[in-house]
Amino acid sequence: MKNLYQTMSDYFKNNPIDWNYYLNELELPKNINDAKNFIKDFFAYGGKGYLIHDIIQECEPLRINHTLSVFCIGLLIKSSSYHDLEIIDDNQNEIFEFNYLWFLVSLFHDMGYVQEKDWTYKFEYRKKSKDFQNRMRINNQPINKFNKYHNYNTYYDLGIIYSSPCYFRINPIKPCSITNSRNNPCSNNSIIFNNGTIITRSMYSKSTIFNYLEYCKMNEDINHYDHGIVGGLWLYDSLVKNYYLSYISLNDDSKNIENFYINFISNFRLSA
Repeated sequence: MKNLYQTMSDYFKNNPIDWNYYLNELELPKNINDAKNFIKDFFAYGGKGYLIHDIIQECEPLRINHTLSVFCIGLLIKSSSYHDLEIIDDNQNEIFEFNYLWFLVSLFHDMGYVQEKDWTYKFEYRKKSKDFQNRMRINNQPINKFNKYHNYNTYYDLGIIYSSPCYFRINPIKPCSITNSRNNPCSNNSIIFNNGTIITRSMYSKSTIFNYLEYCKMNEDINHYDHGIVGGLWLYDSLVKNYYLSYISLNDDSKNIENFYINFISNFRLSA
């Protein structure tokens, strides 16, 4: 009888289309160093090395092993039970392949533990955000913060510039006027599962997310930010920054910021 590693190894070899969204040349890691490089290289193949390069250096080996295990086991579960799982963005008229979304969510999901382990890491993230702002100014690019519309200054402590929207979705690259709300969701800006489920907004309000974030930090029995919320906020913030930086790297004013490619990767896949 095969053990779990053997099962995953066989799956990786025999079903590359299920997990290898970017058609990279990666193999299933055999040790902790291989696991760290696998995660780094996977993001790099997708033009998203900016998201992971710094933070994974501070990530504990246990978390790296856990992260890779979640990635692999999730793929095995889908392969055995949920073959047709797809998500469609109605506004983009595009299918989000499971292997694309699962790579993003699973391989980044525990990076917030870096902040739990060392409360000072947020200063490193703030510095990275400051460097991003400086580069944007040098290249005459506007910085469209969401706190232009709402009070997202509460996330300044974590160095977040682009906070993920709740109850409505705003294009982070080109913010539009807000026409939808909790009681009036915008029908042409939704995510639709192939089973008919429609999501027009986040499950939780910004106040709920912030209150839980603050509760974990202020509660004397916890006394740190929740790693899941921090990881999600940093993932979204970094994806938007990565979008801008990818466009700037083209150094070509003739390219449209809303429609460009980097190494044959579309801007839509750069920003998720």
